[in-house]
Amino acid sequence: MPITTENSLFTPRHDGVLESSSNWVSAMLFGEIAFIVCIIAVALLGFSMMNGHLHVQRGVKVVSGLFVLAGAQIIAIALLAGVSQSAPLVPNAIHAEPKTERETLTPTTVDPFSGA
Repeated sequence: MPITTENSLFTPRHDGVLESSSNWVSAMLFGEIAFIVCIIAVALLGFSMMNGHLHVQRGVKVVSGLFVLAGAQIIAIALLAGVSQSAPLVPNAIHAEPKTERETLTPTTVDPFSGA
């Protein structure tokens, strides 16, 4: 069986180090972990404002910053769509299927609470 150099550890990968590290940073900043951290931060801010440890104005500033961070991708796409009309407005649009009629349910004579 001949050894091929295509799957070798010595062949360089096609993507660069800077590209892969920037992809990792953007995945950490805008991924699911970032949204979980934002939710926890909003909850802690709410508790701090309720206890009087944090002014409401400062809390509103932080929460609005979290919304900007969470919506940064859509904001950037909207700004780029203003510059060039070829960019789609929403990258991953979810198309809902039309609602179908449900079948009618037959009434039952069994009472689940009769033995309680």
